[in-house]
Amino acid sequence: MGKINLDDLENILMDDLNKLGLNLYDIEYTKEPAGNILRVYIDKEGGVGVDDCSKASQKLSKSLDESEAIDAKYFLEVSSPGIERRLRRPKHFMDSINCRVSLKTKSSMEGRKKFEGIIKDASDSGLTLDLDGQTLNVDYDEISKANLIAEF
Repeated sequence: MGKINLDDLENILMDDLNKLGLNLYDIEYTKEPAGNILRVYIDKEGGVGVDDCSKASQKLSKSLDESEAIDAKYFLEVSSPGIERRLRRPKHFMDSINCRVSLKTKSSMEGRKKFEGIIKDASDSGLTLDLDGQTLNVDYDEISKANLIAEF
C-alpha cells in the first residue's frame, strides 16, 4: 500500500464535495483481501441518496486520478455514514450532543468497557456521557469504538 497523506486527500475531497452541496463526513484507506480501498463517507442536511453517491463518486474519481494523491491501485467506495454512524472525530461527537451512543473504551472505566448513554457535552479532547443520571467523562484517546444509536 502506497503512502497516503490523509490531510491532503481530505482537502481534495472536501473541495469537490462542497461544489456538489455535500459534506465530507469521514474517510478510510485500508488494505483488504480485494485490494486497497478508499472509503469516502458523505453527508448533507436531510441525508444523502444514491444519486448523491453516484455524482460524488464520478467527481472524486476524476479529481483523485488527476491529483495522483494515491500512488497505488485502489477501489473507491462512496456512501452515507448511515443512521447508526461511527463517531471518530471530535466534530462527530460535538455534532451528536443530546444523541444516544454506544461506546467501547480501550481500558476499563468504572469496572466495564461498554457504555450506552447520551452525549451531554463534547470538546476537542473528550466528551461527557450521561448514563441514566450518572456522568462519565471520556477522553477520545480512550475510545476504541463509538456509534450513534438510532431512536425512532
